[in-house]
Amino acid sequence: MSDQHDSTLVVAIDIGTTYSGYAFSFGHEYKSNPLTITYHSWPDGPSYKTPTCVLLTPEKEFYSFGREAEDKYKNLAEIEDHKDWYFVTRFKMLLMGKRETKLKSSDKKIKWVLTVPAIWSDQAKQFMRMSAKEAGISDSFLTLAYEPEAAALYCGTADISINEVTHDNRIKTIDRASGGDWGGTNIDIKFLKFLDEVLGNNIMEEIGRDYRSDFLEIQQEFEEQKRKVTPDGGHDVVIRMPFGVMEVIKNKGKTIADIVGSSPHGNMVSVNDKQKNRLHIKARIFIGF
Repeated sequence: MSDQHDSTLVVAIDIGTTYSGYAFSFGHEYKSNPLTITYHSWPDGPSYKTPTCVLLTPEKEFYSFGREAEDKYKNLAEIEDHKDWYFVTRFKMLLMGKRETKLKSSDKKIKWVLTVPAIWSDQAKQFMRMSAKEAGISDSFLTLAYEPEAAALYCGTADISINEVTHDNRIKTIDRASGGDWGGTNIDIKFLKFLDEVLGNNIMEEIGRDYRSDFLEIQQEFEEQKRKVTPDGGHDVVIRMPFGVMEVIKNKGKTIADIVGSSPHGNMVSVNDKQKNRLHIKARIFIGF
């Protein structure tokens, strides 16, 4: 970090698959105490991260990011005014395909740090550098930080490879780190597939098409419960079904209790008689996602 000592400001941006955030440190503060770091607390709660999603206007202009984008899109969907807007979620791994992206132009005295997955190809990493350059960030003011290395330095999980220098000074890989896009988004996909199997009758397809705000509400509810579940699986996980789900079921002449009871997962999911819009899912099934 020696080259960062002379920077007026160092900004680190973490564009995560599910959540994103940023932090910054002034040069004079770094010299006196390297741990003096300022994190942005997002308006959606006491968190340094916000959902990785972007909302664009019908003219394809940036409108909002994160939870603010989610809430605005939900409000638009509730009044059926969302169809011309562009709501893009969890787009990070698409960057591996070298899709176009841009950052705000930077000052010459700002050092930028962007995190990238170790599994990204050299082409994808080079694309990030090219995007930063196009936005006005000189390569000399940009650092790409590998996520496993950053995590290892600050007490997170890390990927480790083992290499051996042979007698003829060649590098031989004994064991290499492996990985893929197997994180939280795949868990979300499995949950939605499970919910589709529980409700059946193309209900989730109809919710996703005609009740966009309720579909987002289900995703948010699952995200909250996903963070609360414990490995011991001592209690059922309760997922609240929004109005749209109950309305679609009613229009089909059914009750949610009948649908859940006759589903392939009827022995793992139940409905409370007093709170009929809540699904009680056995914790071991929830953990299995």
